[in-house]
Amino acid sequence: MKKITKISSLMSLSLMFFGAAAVCHPSYVAYADTYQPNKAIEYAQGNWNSDSSNDCANFVSQCLTAGGVQVSEAGVGNLYRALQAYGDASKLTTEYTQWGLTVPYDQNSGSVSAGDPVFTYCPACNKYLHATLCAGKDNRGYMTVYAHSMKKNNERLYADDVNNMSHIGQLEIYAVHVSSFDTGTGTDVGTVQPESMTVIDLKAPANICLEQGMFFGLGGTVTCTSGTIDSITGKIVNQSGEVVQSKTQYINSSTGDLEKLLDPYLIFNKLIPGDYHYIVEANAGGNIYTVVSTDFNVAAPSPEDSWLTLDVTSYPSGVLPYGKMYGIAGSITSPHSLSRVYAEIYHIDTDEVICSIDISPYTKQFYLDGRVDNAMVIDQCPRGDFIFKVETENVADRKAVFTSPFTIK
Repeated sequence: MKKITKISSLMSLSLMFFGAAAVCHPSYVAYADTYQPNKAIEYAQGNWNSDSSNDCANFVSQCLTAGGVQVSEAGVGNLYRALQAYGDASKLTTEYTQWGLTVPYDQNSGSVSAGDPVFTYCPACNKYLHATLCAGKDNRGYMTVYAHSMKKNNERLYADDVNNMSHIGQLEIYAVHVSSFDTGTGTDVGTVQPESMTVIDLKAPANICLEQGMFFGLGGTVTCTSGTIDSITGKIVNQSGEVVQSKTQYINSSTGDLEKLLDPYLIFNKLIPGDYHYIVEANAGGNIYTVVSTDFNVAAPSPEDSWLTLDVTSYPSGVLPYGKMYGIAGSITSPHSLSRVYAEIYHIDTDEVICSIDISPYTKQFYLDGRVDNAMVIDQCPRGDFIFKVETENVADRKAVFTSPFTIK
């Protein structure tokens, strides 16, 4: 298993914030020296029966802390996301038994083992409902867990353990594989060496709400003072734990400029509304250091606060000679990203589309005398009556349409 280290308050950071600085969620802090799953299980064995009302994520956090991963989360979803830096998250193979949906332990070898945190997820709700700690397996080969909220003492996990919680549809079970503890010896998941990896002049979306379509520029310099950084990976993870954008750059250098390496590739203005996690990892000598880890939120803009201007300055109209070229020009402007620009020429009598182009620019301004002009081949139109049309909309659902009839003779 790769060694993974998370650097939190020990690195030198200078955070810069942009846009409306409304706080969405508190950022989580997770930090690992070495993880010893046996210590986490020992804690679970001694504390599973303590006061446990609505306490499942906090209980698992305390177990992990006892094992060496310093994480403090009361929310199930936040805990799941906080642990992404420490191991691979996997959807577990499940099996229906007469008692309900459960997890055959050996069929998930390599994805979960004793000491790993386990999460019950509702796809229809897009929500993580319950957190437990894997204890191993019972004499029938099914996974057992320790848990609060629905108390478990090395007992079989069932998806329906969350029946008293609000959810709909089929449930799924995920694990974050931070250990390979089947022998009781534990596994080192990385020794913190904060003095060897620093970040300065960081520009990252930390605890802010970005309006959908808002641009955000990344920046910062990652430095390894004791060796060479092999690669830097930046990724944006959604609230389900899925990586929605990612870029890895192989640099073979002691420093990495995040503005050059990541900013052109992680496009914040393309994100749909929701909760996200921004992570930057530096790979140095086989050790993966999580050097940036922040939460942010994307909120849908209000149509009442948006506008859209479509100004077409050159377009076919009236009667045009057959075979003559004609240029399209104009601009589209909005305070929010343009999600679509569509242009076409179609025959009035038959509705046949002669030419068209559909673009998702995700910019706040777009000029027609480029890709649209090149696509509108008026000189190739046959004789007849036509409509030239441009449609556009932004992420706030503001729309605009321009049409012009013309005739080719």
